[in-house]
Amino acid sequence: MYQKVTDDMFCIAKRLKTIDSRYQVFFNGRDARWEVHTDANPCLQTLAFVVPYDVLDERTLEYARKTRIENSDETEREVHAHNAELEHDFTEKVENCGLVLADMLSYAAEQNEPVTFTGTNKWF
Repeated sequence: MYQKVTDDMFCIAKRLKTIDSRYQVFFNGRDARWEVHTDANPCLQTLAFVVPYDVLDERTLEYARKTRIENSDETEREVHAHNAELEHDFTEKVENCGLVLADMLSYAAEQNEPVTFTGTNKWF
């Protein structure tokens, strides 16, 4: 199920040891993913992180550095900034929908006969 990786093309398993000497790379055959553990036995719930890429490369090292507990404050700031941006985008879309609806209602009020909105892209 788990296959320990000690030698890979870019020496990621060895280079991870410079970030944390306990890190060990395993390939989880059941889930077909790379995992980094802090113990030689991955069945003891020592998972540090799951590599979010299909291959072991420099991104794995960057991810290991970024997700270290020492960097949790920066990660939290990034999450809050990202969420604020999403909220701003959502608010902007809602406001735009409100303007479109106001335009549609204004148009309907100006007509002398009943108006049926057919879902055309006139306002979008």
